[in-house]
Amino acid sequence: MGCGASAKDQIPEPAEEEGEGNNISKLLLIDYKKMKADHSTKWKNMLKEAQEKVVRGADESLLDEVEEQIAAEAKRIHMQTALSNRACLEKIWDEYDIDRSGSLDKKEVYVLMQDYFNSAFRYFALVVKDRCLRKLQASNSQYGVTMENDTGSRLEKIIFNSSKKNVRIWLGELNNKSQMEAMYLTLDADKSNSLDKEEFLRGFMDVIKVRCGEKQVKALVQRVMKDAEPQLLQVYHSVMNRR
Repeated sequence: MGCGASAKDQIPEPAEEEGEGNNISKLLLIDYKKMKADHSTKWKNMLKEAQEKVVRGADESLLDEVEEQIAAEAKRIHMQTALSNRACLEKIWDEYDIDRSGSLDKKEVYVLMQDYFNSAFRYFALVVKDRCLRKLQASNSQYGVTMENDTGSRLEKIIFNSSKKNVRIWLGELNNKSQMEAMYLTLDADKSNSLDKEEFLRGFMDVIKVRCGEKQVKALVQRVMKDAEPQLLQVYHSVMNRR
């Protein structure tokens, strides 16, 4: 996952505002935000329930137990591969099977895959940003920084800008002719030069796991942390100098 993509291979950054961009981009963002909201709500409810039990007389150690449970689950969730779910891919298929024939030819699949990787830009940038911000928690605690104050906002901006830059390079590497051909050959196992819906869904999920899976996301996080390190240190040093 080197940085060898040429300028013409690198994908342009899509619109930043929610609701802009094509339908694939919207579906991926909905998938991402729903996943994040579902878990945040669950954890808030767990903590609220524990607090109510303590008020009613339960030992305060219950709060510590629940907080540890939430932390462990949060770590597991954030280590999961950044994949869209099958339902999301089914909606994407329906967008491209315009004639409702139940199959796409090679050219149509190429267009779908190119659009997918172009549209996945902000999705993966957000996932990588979230992972990197979690890595900053120890340093933030050491310097008394919270993500709610101006310093936290500066840190988040630095991380997000680097995430966007590095995700753009990575997706540009995926979205070139040789990579498209290799992915299509994986999908079209029977060499029929067309894919039915089930063949696409099953095969494309495998393609994403191999090419956009945990290994690649971890590498992106490492790249972003290294890239952003000089600017992050400047922010932390400025915090120290104000004390």
